Amino acid sequence: MHHYAETLGRWLDGCCPARQFTLAIPSRTKHCEILLRAITCFSARHLHEDDLADEAYQRCLALLIERLGLHTATHDDDLLCAIVILRFFEQLNVAPDSGSDHEQHLAGSSAILRASQTTTVDPSAPTLREAAFWVYVRQCLYIATINQQPPNLDFSLKLHPEPSSMQDSHPLATLRLETGWTNQMAWNCACVVNYCFDGNPMQERSIRMERWQCLWDLVQQWERHRPMSFEPIWVGLDQANSTFPEMWFTADWHGTVHQQSSVL
Repeated sequence: MHHYAETLGRWLDGCCPARQFTLAIPSRTKHCEILLRAITCFSARHLHEDDLADEAYQRCLALLIERLGLHTATHDDDLLCAIVILRFFEQLNVAPDSGSDHEQHLAGSSAILRASQTTTVDPSAPTLREAAFWVYVRQCLYIATINQQPPNLDFSLKLHPEPSSMQDSHPLATLRLETGWTNQMAWNCACVVNYCFDGNPMQERSIRMERWQCLWDLVQQWERHRPMSFEPIWVGLDQANSTFPEMWFTADWHGTVHQQSSVL
C-alpha cells in the first residue's frame, strides 16, 4: 500500500491535481477488499513479488465477478476504480517483446462507464468516478495509438462545464480549473486519434477536411485560452544533444498536456 501511495498512484493521478487515486483510494481499502486486492496485485507485480501478485489477483477476480453480478454494479465507484487499477496490472503483465494486450479490464471499465453515464462528463473531475473516467480515457488513447485503432470512447459525450466557463475565484478552485483544462486537451487528443484511425474511404474529401478543421480549431482555441500556469518555467537546449528542447514545468499534468498538444 505504501508503494502504491508513494509511486504508483502518481501513474493514475498524473493529470489530476486533486490526486484522488493517491489520496482517496488507500483509505477506502480499509472497508473495501476488492480495492485492497487490486492495489496489492498491482504493487506486488511492480515490485516483482510475483507470487503475492498472482494470489491477490485471483482473489480480486473472484470478488470482481461477484460484484459485477449485483444490480448496483453500474453505480459502484469502488468496483470501477478497482477495474481501472487492474488495467494497469494487466499492462505490467504484457511481455515487452510480444505487444499482445487483450485489454480485458479496459473493456470491463468501458462497460460500466457506458452503463452509468449520462450525456455529459465533467472534465474537472470533482468525483472519484469522473477521475476514473479520465484515467480510462488515457488508457484508451494508449491502446489506440499502439494498435492504430479508434479509441473505445463514446464521442457523443459533451464536456460540461467547459473549462473556459469556470470562473470560481476560490483558491481551491484552481485544482478543478487545472484538471478541467488538462482533461479537455485529453479529449481533444482522443477526437484527433479517432479521426485518424476511424477512416471511411467512402466519405467525401470535403467532409473529412471540414472535420479536420474543426479539430484544429479546438486545439488552437485551447492553446489561446489555457491558463498561464501551463507555460514551461524554463526552456533550453537538451544537454544530451537531443533534437528536442529541454522543458521544465511546475506540475506533472502541465508536461503531459504539452506533449499532447505538441503532437497534435
